[in-house]
Amino acid sequence: MSGNTAFSEYVADITGDNYVFPEAYARMRAAINYLQSTGVQTVVIGGFSLGSRLATAHVARGQINELPISGLLGVGMYATSIDPLNISTTLDEVSVPVLDVYGDNDTNAVATAAARLSAYESGSGINYTQLMLDCDDGINCHQLAGLKGDDSQALEVSVNAWMQAVSPAGVIAQCAEETEVEDNGGGGNISFFLLLSMMLTMVHLRGADTPG
Repeated sequence: MSGNTAFSEYVADITGDNYVFPEAYARMRAAINYLQSTGVQTVVIGGFSLGSRLATAHVARGQINELPISGLLGVGMYATSIDPLNISTTLDEVSVPVLDVYGDNDTNAVATAAARLSAYESGSGINYTQLMLDCDDGINCHQLAGLKGDDSQALEVSVNAWMQAVSPAGVIAQCAEETEVEDNGGGGNISFFLLLSMMLTMVHLRGADTPG
């Protein structure tokens, strides 16, 4: 994969070397195993754009000897292209609660919203939440520009509310520096919101997410 990967290269990889998704699964397992070493007991996996395709496929097919995954968050999810890039081909294998967030002017996310919901409901899952946020004219609606950035913004407010409903989080004290785990009374399992959109750069996937 090149530094500026075209979406067609992901398609070609799946039908050829099939490197991207297996490598992404391995990287996610490594991240989850690290979290376990800090005292985390359950995780919620999330991803943005192409990261949501990778995250959904991992929850559906990539788990091996991992911590329990208690939820899946997708921002800017597209049910386009081929399996497993097409989220509608993997969502039917996901049984954990899902939050599917997208902007009202994100054309491909809006156009495939019904397909994503139908795919999930055709499987064993029973908790699928779709949330369409209103974008201002002239902004990048796929990236939810103007709707994120701090805990008062629409994206963070929505995600925080959903997280508290499906997987109330404990507190990992000074997570970046220490491994001591504290329980905030939210329940027996300490949970952690594992945002995996950065997996894109970790496996050199720098292309824009397009319909393919």
